[in-house]
Amino acid sequence: LKTARSFILSAPPGEVNDVVADVKVLFGDRLNEEVLASILSEYDCKTHTVIKSSDGSKVLVCREGQLRPSTYFDHGKEYVVNHISGEIQSCSTAEPSASPLDPFRASAQEELDKYVKSSLSEGHAVVHVSRGSDGQEVLAILISGVKLNPRNFWNGRWTSSWHVRGLDP
Repeated sequence: LKTARSFILSAPPGEVNDVVADVKVLFGDRLNEEVLASILSEYDCKTHTVIKSSDGSKVLVCREGQLRPSTYFDHGKEYVVNHISGEIQSCSTAEPSASPLDPFRASAQEELDKYVKSSLSEGHAVVHVSRGSDGQEVLAILISGVKLNPRNFWNGRWTSSWHVRGLDP
């Protein structure tokens, strides 16, 4: 299944469902739903996939915002994501953990929301406070945008992430 994982993780923007369909043909029953969900979760986190809900809210899927497997925090909400269907299963209001970096997070989020609204029509940005490998709190800034136009044979994704250390509240 290493090969199946490699194929899926290498899927170009907008093509992951086609790659998954082809990999299912090649690997058959060995690519069960549990394995596929795990691979697609990794793909979504690696590519900072943005998933829209039916009410128009968005979640940027990333390790920094992951609360539990398939559950992510974004803009004051907790989202449960089905990685196989690429849909939000449920959404509820949630409070982030209190942190001395919250003023920095809120300010950065406000500015990023303005930037994304003016620059990325299909984009989304989120700022999380997470712990670095040294245990220090880090401000994680993530932006993802996608533009798909398969009829003209091009798809593109732009992602960026910054991890700001050493902020003194």
